[in-house]
Amino acid sequence: MLVHKVNALGETVDKGDSSLAFAHYQFDYYDNYYYSLDELPATPTRSWVLQTNENGYTGIWYAGSSFTANDGQSYPYFVSGDELFHDSVGFLSIPLGTIVVHETKAPVGYELSDEYFLSRYVSDSTQPSGGRWEGPQMATDGNMPGAILSASEQPKRYGVEIYKTIEGDDTISPAGIQFEIVLESTGDVVATLTIDENGKAATDADALAWGRYVVREVESSLPKDEYGNYLILPYSVTSGTGSNVVATLDCDAEDAPDPLNCFEVRVTDYAASRLTGEKRDVDTHAAIANTEFSLYCYSGELAITDGAITTEVSSLSAYEAYWELVGITTTNSFGVFSFDALPFGIYMLLESKPNPAYLSASESLTTNPTSDVRATARIFVFDKTHPLTTQLWEDKAITLECSIDKSTIDVTSAGLISKTQSEGGELINNVGVEEYRYDVAFNSGNSNTYADEYWLVDELDMCDSPYDLRITKLVLPTLTNDTTPGFWVLIKTNMSAADVWMPTVETDVHSSSLADGTSRFDGTGYRCLGYFPEGAVLDMASYLSDGETLDSLCLYFGAVEKGFSSVSPLSYMVCATHELREGITIPNTASSHITRNWALREGEPGGLHDDDVDSVETLVIGTFEVVFEYTLHGFEYGHIGVWIPQMGDSLAKLIPALLVAAAIALGVFVALRRKERSHHEEK
Repeated sequence: MLVHKVNALGETVDKGDSSLAFAHYQFDYYDNYYYSLDELPATPTRSWVLQTNENGYTGIWYAGSSFTANDGQSYPYFVSGDELFHDSVGFLSIPLGTIVVHETKAPVGYELSDEYFLSRYVSDSTQPSGGRWEGPQMATDGNMPGAILSASEQPKRYGVEIYKTIEGDDTISPAGIQFEIVLESTGDVVATLTIDENGKAATDADALAWGRYVVREVESSLPKDEYGNYLILPYSVTSGTGSNVVATLDCDAEDAPDPLNCFEVRVTDYAASRLTGEKRDVDTHAAIANTEFSLYCYSGELAITDGAITTEVSSLSAYEAYWELVGITTTNSFGVFSFDALPFGIYMLLESKPNPAYLSASESLTTNPTSDVRATARIFVFDKTHPLTTQLWEDKAITLECSIDKSTIDVTSAGLISKTQSEGGELINNVGVEEYRYDVAFNSGNSNTYADEYWLVDELDMCDSPYDLRITKLVLPTLTNDTTPGFWVLIKTNMSAADVWMPTVETDVHSSSLADGTSRFDGTGYRCLGYFPEGAVLDMASYLSDGETLDSLCLYFGAVEKGFSSVSPLSYMVCATHELREGITIPNTASSHITRNWALREGEPGGLHDDDVDSVETLVIGTFEVVFEYTLHGFEYGHIGVWIPQMGDSLAKLIPALLVAAAIALGVFVALRRKERSHHEEK
C-alpha cells in the first residue's frame, strides 16, 4: 500500500519554499473488517508513522528503505511505530484487515489535512496475492503491487498589501512607485506592485506560496525633477541601511498572518528636502541680493537608525576634511536662495561671498572678524526628525567714508620784492627765498570696515602757470591703522611719459574682499619714486631733472584698516620762482579716495568708494615797513616791520590781511604809549 501526497490546486511544481517531502502519515492496522471510523476499536492492532519523499510518496512498501531529499541528505521512510509484518519469504506486507491512514504532520508550506482514509484488504482467491483492496479512495497502479492512496494537500497561500506615505512635501504623490516581491531562497521576483493614487498596492490573498520573501523599493520608479534629482528620497537613504529592502515576509514567523490573509507593509519615505534661506540687512531688514552661499555635506561615517541620524553634530568641526561641496548659489532680488533635492545627512552652510555693499558674515556677526568664511559656518542635521528650515542671515551694510583737510597760511609775500631800511633801503628779492608750508591731514571718517585701497592726490595747482611755485621739501605723514608700515609715492610732471603705473590691491591681506587684485587708481602718466616709510623727508630737487616741474603728487597706501588716519599730516614747503603780482590768489586742491570691493566678477557693477576734496587759497600781498626805534633803561630795541596790503584786488580777499594788519597796528600803538611813558619817567 502506498500513499501519494498531491497538491490540492493541481500544481505539479512546488511554489515558494513549500515541499511535498517530510509529510508524516500514520498507518493504523486493525485485524478485522470495519466500514466506518465509528466502528473502530479504541486501539489499533499495530500502528506505524512514515514520511513522504520529495515526490510526495510513502507507504508500507518503502518502510524498510530511505530516500534522498533536495538537500542531498538521506532520510528513512519509517519514522516510528510497531513491528512491521512480513510475508513467508520476508517481504513487508499487510495481513487481511482494515487500514486507516491520516496525516499527522503537514509538509512545509501545506495545511495539515483532517481527512482519514479507511480501506480494507480482503480475501480474494482470484488475485495472485490472495487478496484485494477495497475502499473509495484507493486507485490501482499497474506498475506497482497493491494500490495507491491519493491524498490531496491544500498549500498555504498568502498575500501582501503595501501602503506608501510621503512626509515633508504634501504636493508629491507616491503614485507610480513600484515594489518588487522577491523569494529570498532563489532571488526570483515573484510579483511587482505599483502604488496607486491612494498610496496602496496589493496582491491577491493567495498570490504567495509558503516561504520567506523580501519587499524592495524600485528606486528607478521614484519621481525626479528636471535635473534628475530625486523628489522622494530612496528608502535606502532614509532608512540608513543602504538597502532598498523595506520589509521581510516570513511565513514561518510567529507574527505571520494565517494563510489566505495578507502581510501588511507600511513604508514612509521623505521628500528630498529643499534648503531655503534669506539674506537681510541687519538694520533695515531689506533684502540683500548677490550674496553667494556654499553648501557642503559631511562625507564621513554617519550613524543612521531608521531614518534618524545619531551622529553627534556638536563634535564636528567646519575644518574637517570630510566636507564635500554640494553646490553654490546666489541670493536673488528678494534676498532668497535655495538648494533643492537634498538627501538625509549633516550639512554645513557658508556665506562664501557677501554682497559688495555689505560686510561679510564674519565682520557682521563676530566680535573678532576674520577673512575665513568658515568662522561663521552653520552645521545642522537633516533627517526624518529634523526637517530643513529657512535659514536667516543678516549682515551690516558697509559704511565707507573718508575726509581730507588741506591747510596753509592765508597770506604770503613770497615772490614779491621787499624794501627794508635795515639794509640801507636796498631792494631785496625774496623769490626762491621765502618758504611757506602746506599740510594735508586725512582720515577714513566713520568707516566700519577695512578698505582694499586708499590713496591721496594733491593736484599741486600752485605749481602751474602763472604761479610756478616749487616744492622744496616733502615730509611724509605718520599713520594709524595702516595695514602695511609704508606707502608708494608717485609724481606726475611736465616730462612724464604716458606709462601707466598700476599698483596691486592687497587681496591677500583680506581674502573676503571681492576685489580681484586690480586697483581703481588710474596711474597713467605717474612715475613711482619708491616705497617709503612713514615720516620720511624727501628733497624734491633730487628727484627732478632740469626744467622738470611737478603737476601732481599721489600717496598710495594700499589696504587700510578701520579707523585709518594720519597722526601727523603730509607737509611740504614751497617757494616762488618769480615775482608775483599783488592780489593774486594761489589755489591748491587735494583729494582722498577710499575703495572696497572695487573689481568684481565679470558683468557685475563696481564696488564701494568714497571721495573727499578740500581746497585752499593763499593771497599774495604787497608790503611796506614802518620802523619804530626806542630805548629802555639804556637798551636799544630794533624795529617792528608791518605788512600792509595794497588795495588793488577784491576786498573780500583782503579781509584776512586787514585783520592781521589791525592786530599789528594795535601792538604798535601800545608800544608807542609805552615809549612815551618811559620818556616821561626819565624826565
